[in-house]
Amino acid sequence: MLAVAFGFAIIFVIAGAGYAMRRTGFLAETAVPIIHKLTFFVLTPSLFFTALSTADIHVLVSTYFPVVAVVSVVGLVVAAVLARTLFREKFATAMATATSASYMNANFVGIPLATYVLGDASLSTPVMLFQLLVVTPVLLAIFDHATSGHITVKSVLLQPVKNPIVVASLAGVLVSALGVTLPFVVTEPIRLMGTAAVPLALLMLGMTFHGDSLFDTSRRGPVVMATLVKLVLMPLAGWGLAVWVFQLDAWSTYVVVLLMALPTGLNAQNYTMRYGLSDAVARDTIALTTLLSLPVMMGFAAILLPAA
Repeated sequence: MLAVAFGFAIIFVIAGAGYAMRRTGFLAETAVPIIHKLTFFVLTPSLFFTALSTADIHVLVSTYFPVVAVVSVVGLVVAAVLARTLFREKFATAMATATSASYMNANFVGIPLATYVLGDASLSTPVMLFQLLVVTPVLLAIFDHATSGHITVKSVLLQPVKNPIVVASLAGVLVSALGVTLPFVVTEPIRLMGTAAVPLALLMLGMTFHGDSLFDTSRRGPVVMATLVKLVLMPLAGWGLAVWVFQLDAWSTYVVVLLMALPTGLNAQNYTMRYGLSDAVARDTIALTTLLSLPVMMGFAAILLPAA
């Protein structure tokens, strides 16, 4: 697990640099929305297009994909219901809290985990694909309609093509499915822009810590609930489905549990900030789950790995 620990250390270092830039006044508060817009509209779509255009789409029917899909939906629904019933959040805010509870960091933490701990970088791909192709379009459609105040059939059908992340993801899948080889002069600029997405998102995360106390009491309940869903409910649900429903072998069960124990992904804040929905809850949940996910993973590894 040492390599995963290094991955977490990288997250803390870059986010810490973002905080220091705001703390020292090197970057003004106005830099946050600029970085967010650049990340949401340009860099993240570039990252997702590159990842999906080079991915093996056949992993959609792999051993792990059904478990990932079911557990992701369970985590999202449970967290949304709890946010509505326990904290009386409005529907859009409850869905934002649920996003913080269920959206996994399949890229920055998932890829190092799959590569260095599980021995196969492609093992994080089912999480990435399901979130990009199913979860993200649905969530963004919900946020769009909830904040606009009206829903029409036309807006539902057109919403995916209005979002650059969804468009880039679908384009990447199409390129992969058709086996198209794009010119280097096209793919390389997109790849290079994509490499800036995660570092800038981490810098933005650190910058948002300045001027707003972390884990403020006014949002502590939703943050704790989201963290418990992410790091306790989802791994245990993954374990139960793997063993009793899909009857996976010991190693596959171990893989599923570790993937479900990934911390909250940076896009939870990216999406909620875009629509002005409780991005502070997302930020705090990202920070808390990132801090706790390593010991949680090590605990599950200690229990499951000997059997695997």
